[in-house]
Amino acid sequence: MEHKIFLGKYRVAPDKIAQVAAEPASVSVGAATEQVTTARTYRGDEIDSGRDVNIEVLPAGTFKPAVRTKLEKEAIAAKEIDHINIPALYDFGIEDDQLIYVTEYFEGASAEEWVNEHGPMPTGAVLRIALQVMGAMGAAAFHKISHHAINPANLILVPGQTPEGDWPLVKVLHFIGVAPTFTGGDMSVAAFDKSTHYASPEQLQGQPVDFRSEIYSLGATMWFLLTGAPPLMAPKGPLAMQPTTIGLAVDKL
Repeated sequence: MEHKIFLGKYRVAPDKIAQVAAEPASVSVGAATEQVTTARTYRGDEIDSGRDVNIEVLPAGTFKPAVRTKLEKEAIAAKEIDHINIPALYDFGIEDDQLIYVTEYFEGASAEEWVNEHGPMPTGAVLRIALQVMGAMGAAAFHKISHHAINPANLILVPGQTPEGDWPLVKVLHFIGVAPTFTGGDMSVAAFDKSTHYASPEQLQGQPVDFRSEIYSLGATMWFLLTGAPPLMAPKGPLAMQPTTIGLAVDKL
C-alpha cells in the first residue's frame, strides 16, 4: 500500500492509518446548531522537511455552511497563537470533503494516564498544571477560541520542564476542530460516561460554552488529579437511583 497524502504536503504510512480508529465528536455553532461526526488523528510527516506532525481528519461532507465557516475562521485565528502549552497549528485545509488540521507532534502521556498509573499528583504539580492551562485558555480567548473539553485526557505531560524549570510541562489538546459529543438533557446511566464528569452543567444542557465553562472543567480536572477520581455531581433521574463508587458527590462536601 502507498502512503496517504494530505494537502499535497503531508504523508501517513499505511500501517499508521490501519492503527487509528474513528472517535465520536461534534461541532457547535451558536447555541443550537450541532453536527455529530467522527474524527481520526494520524502521526505523519511533512514531505519536504521530514518534520513529524499530527494530522487530524474530520469528515465535513454533511456540514452546513455556517459550520464550515466557523471552523475555517477558528483555524485562521489559531495559526496566530504562539503559546508553549498549545500545540502549534502548522496547516489547515479542506480536501475531499474533509477538514484537515496539521499540528505539532510531540511525545507524552495524558494526565489521566499518569494518574491511573501513579496515583494522585502532588499538590504543587497540580497547581503548576492549572496555571499552564489557564495561560493556554487566556491565549486562545484572545483569539475568540473556547475549549469545549478541558479534562485529564486532553492534558498531555510532555518531556522537559516549564520555563521556570519545574515539572510537569503540559500541552492542551483540541483547542480547535472537534468538541466532545454530549447528550444534552439525557441523564440516563448509559449517557453518563466519563467525559461528562468534567463538562459544566450548561454544556451538558447544550447551551453556549465560554471561559466560565472552561474554568468549571479545569476545576473538575484538578479534582481528578488530586484525588485519582472525577467529581460526581448528584444527577436527577434514573442515574440518581444507581450506586456508584466513582469519586465523591460535590454536594456532599
